[in-house]
Amino acid sequence: MDDKSLPQSIKQNVAEPVSFLDEEELCRRLDEFYNTSGLKPEIQPSQIFRGALYTMRRDFIKNNPDWMSQAAHSLREILYQFDRGNKKRSEALDQYGSTYDEKKRNQDVGRYYNIITDIAHHNFTEAAKNSLIGGSRQKPIIITYEIFERVVFQFGKILYAVLRRQLDAHKEIDKVLGQKLVSININDVGSLINLNPDARQYFFTKVDENWLNWLWENGLLNVIKQKTEDPTRYGYRTPELNYLVRMAEKRPKEVVDIILSVSISKDNFNPEIIDQFLKICNSLPANELTRIVSKIRDDKWVKLMSIFDHYSFDYEKIFQTLVTAKDYENILVLAEAVLTIKSKEELKRAYRGYSSDNPFYFSDISYTKVFEHLVAIDDQHLEKALELTTKVISEIVHLGDDAEGNVVFPIREMFYLFDVDFFSLKLGDEKYHSDCKNVKDLVATIKMLTQRLIGGNCGKPELVNWIYRKYIETLPESRLMWRLRLFVLSLCPAIFQAELKQSFSKLFEVIKDGKHYYEIESGTEYKKTLKQGFGALDSDYQRGYVSSIFDYFGKSREDKKEEQCYKRDGWQILSSICDSLTKKEKEDCKKFFGKKCDPTFEPEPSIGK
Repeated sequence: MDDKSLPQSIKQNVAEPVSFLDEEELCRRLDEFYNTSGLKPEIQPSQIFRGALYTMRRDFIKNNPDWMSQAAHSLREILYQFDRGNKKRSEALDQYGSTYDEKKRNQDVGRYYNIITDIAHHNFTEAAKNSLIGGSRQKPIIITYEIFERVVFQFGKILYAVLRRQLDAHKEIDKVLGQKLVSININDVGSLINLNPDARQYFFTKVDENWLNWLWENGLLNVIKQKTEDPTRYGYRTPELNYLVRMAEKRPKEVVDIILSVSISKDNFNPEIIDQFLKICNSLPANELTRIVSKIRDDKWVKLMSIFDHYSFDYEKIFQTLVTAKDYENILVLAEAVLTIKSKEELKRAYRGYSSDNPFYFSDISYTKVFEHLVAIDDQHLEKALELTTKVISEIVHLGDDAEGNVVFPIREMFYLFDVDFFSLKLGDEKYHSDCKNVKDLVATIKMLTQRLIGGNCGKPELVNWIYRKYIETLPESRLMWRLRLFVLSLCPAIFQAELKQSFSKLFEVIKDGKHYYEIESGTEYKKTLKQGFGALDSDYQRGYVSSIFDYFGKSREDKKEEQCYKRDGWQILSSICDSLTKKEKEDCKKFFGKKCDPTFEPEPSIGK
């Protein structure tokens, strides 16, 4: 017989009593079981058990033909006490504090107890049919010494497991963790871990980094691959994840390898896993963190975790690690993940009973510090930062519905930002949280990036034109984007003369089409761009433009209130280019609009801040 589950002392053909690896501990548990049950036998169950093993000595059985039934009778007697008294076996095990599955223990013990009972009663014919030893009614098995020895050994093992209390489990775990990995049986470890939640928690609290690869390779951390039953809530209840968090500082490479191998998607979403993975990311060195950043983006961690919205600070810490390492490539990858935009359908769905126009999955994305890190990007990655942010603002603009009526721009934006002046806008201007605060910060970031990339390269017309054509000119046709384009054109007036002429003249095109000209000139951007760029244009265009202002804004109207509005706007426009007016044009300004142009005039946003 070659059964690896049997200890060597049983297998060897020696004149010694059959023994168990933990015989002393089993005997201690048997006696304690009797004591907690209130039984006071003349002979302790440990003595009965050892007597049964002694009866199985090979030198003893030579002269005792009834040895097998005698040994079986002793083993049966250990539990028979609970079958004939008032205290039943199950009740006694509950009182004892058994950690064994209550639904399985009577069945598991009973299987061995039944065959031992048959042997004790000399009912070998029935015992030979028992499936435990591979027998059946059609093919009974002769019960040899080796077969009986195995039954006894397995009976001892089940008693050992059934009589395990919680502190016993802790001691067994400590003993296992003190052994060398080469001698560890995976089934034994798995049984201990899965004994109950306390044993599982204790094991993963005590196990050290030397076990990490072994546990992963043997599937004992596979719980992190499983989908949760309820993805709308979670707690920190998975010891395996807590173990990985602990190991991240000691074995970061191995932990990252594990994270990268775990599939994360809507189909197997478990919020606790992403939460703990983010916590791990916070403690990783930069060289290991960089391996995960793309996974954060590609697996859509931000979108998956959006309903919880309490983890913004985790991303800020990740950004900081990348910034310290000057890993600008991965800063952009992480920024792309953080700046993920909701769909129109998601915006229409109420969140916790409240509707929201916030296009981002974070209620306040500023906590991630994503915009601060983008505006501080190095020169080499500056264009990629502009590419990312203009892509995001375009997606946000397209979240708006189609405009209706006789309007200039075809998209009705969710955020007009009428209180914003692009020329004075700064990152973090908005002091109080609102849905539009996040968008303001994004727009401020784009402004600052264009100041560096375009405004800082006015001596390189080819580069500036290429950047403008690729990232600014292609922005959607909306009122907010119109104002952004005007600001960008003001950065290098000498290069953008053609674009400035077209933009300034759009005012008259809109009036000719009978549309609302205030969509073009209201706010600060049109007038401030005039201040910055009008002087760079040729005199013929300037004179023609000023003449058109007098024609469209200076004429009398039947509606005097409307006339007053036109003249006010005409005066503001001419005041914005006062230094470029001729003497006669300045005189005509007073003639048509009632007062001289004022070169100190400062336009204000459409809505006060």
